[in-house]
Amino acid sequence: MNPPFCPLLILLGLTCPLHVFAFGSGKVEASCSSMEPKHHSTAQILPAPYNITVSQKTYTAGENITVTLTSNSDTTFFEGFLLEAREASNGDKALGSFVISDPDTQTLNCFNTSNTAVSHTSNKKKTRIQVTWIAPKDTTSDILIKATVAANKLTYWTNVQGPRLSFRGATNGTVTAANNGIINGATNGTISGANSGTVSGANSGTNNGAINGTNNGAINGTSSGSNSGPIIIMNPAVYCGLFMLVALLK
Repeated sequence: MNPPFCPLLILLGLTCPLHVFAFGSGKVEASCSSMEPKHHSTAQILPAPYNITVSQKTYTAGENITVTLTSNSDTTFFEGFLLEAREASNGDKALGSFVISDPDTQTLNCFNTSNTAVSHTSNKKKTRIQVTWIAPKDTTSDILIKATVAANKLTYWTNVQGPRLSFRGATNGTVTAANNGIINGATNGTISGANSGTVSGANSGTNNGAINGTNNGAINGTSSGSNSGPIIIMNPAVYCGLFMLVALLK
């Protein structure tokens, strides 16, 4: 005979919050915004025994950066984690996207955008996971890779941070020194010096104020391009000498 309380147990099982079961599977989209687990416990206040490292500390749009989450020792494990990239100054949503190859990781669709976070796939004990973060194309802000890391269901740390990533701009052009001048960027080219002058952008080539040509320098002035060859300015003394020579020949 079935126990009289069996229907009550079934009802409780159906109404139990889904996040209670989400820890082991890593499907923690409910925590995307706060990065706070739904574990019915509070975060640890002591320093986390985990570290986040990155392959480089600067980024450009669309660049791949390797991100590694590790324990401080081989005997310190973690079972769960949630990893996101946030704007360093008060970032409230995930930036960029992640690519995974580690079998202990999976991407999540946070903030209605694909692959914007990474979490665990099971509560297997781990000491290290590694993923690739792809930098966004619509921001130049400093960025932090942040994580919530759970040693187990009741013991976890929030706001575990990696090094600050700074935007370094485009990589296809080289801009070299200017003294008291203004250099306005180049695409696929090189802009080189000016003294107290203004040099304006270049496309495809070496530019001291020229587009598709070579025009060397300006001192106390503005250099603005040459399309067909060098510009030769004669010394006034040369003009005088030529004038006298013509007069004598007559």
